[in-house]
Amino acid sequence: MSKGQDNFSKLLQRIRHGSREAARELVEVYGPHILRVVRRRLDAQLRSQFDSDDFVQDVWASFFADLPRDRAFNSPEALVKYLVRLARNKVVDAFRKRLQSQVNSPYRARSLDGSAAFQAAGLAARQPTPSQLAIAKEEWDRLLRGQPVHYQRILIALYQGKTQQQVAAELGVNVRTVRRVIEKVIPEPLS
Repeated sequence: MSKGQDNFSKLLQRIRHGSREAARELVEVYGPHILRVVRRRLDAQLRSQFDSDDFVQDVWASFFADLPRDRAFNSPEALVKYLVRLARNKVVDAFRKRLQSQVNSPYRARSLDGSAAFQAAGLAARQPTPSQLAIAKEEWDRLLRGQPVHYQRILIALYQGKTQQQVAAELGVNVRTVRRVIEKVIPEPLS
């Protein structure tokens, strides 16, 4: 048995005896393998909905919750193969659950670009107070002040409830130009 193989066997033995140090060492050494597999397997549309590190933690939680005693890992490669399979299964299971749930399906997600004007007509909102209207008017005037004329035209058209596409067509500009104006002029909301 080689020295590396002997160290690997001793590490697994220490883990089976409950050594936290050994468990930490195992996670540090083999965690990157799991993370690579998760990131490769995770569909691009799901990356915004799932954190790769959550899958890695889930794999380790499953591994340590029920250490595979019936399985002898003869080599580090055998352990990696087992962890990789576990990671793949976790990603596939999450993907299936997400697809089965029609509400959360990533393939049903739609862009909100331009939809606010369409949906706003059907919403019943409470009426703003006169002071809220005055404050909003002052903010609007402050936003427009000092902006170039073509920026003002774009902002006014958006204010009137037109979509970005409608504004671009009406003013004879590209939709990307409308988006750039919005990004430059409207401050980021505080989160």
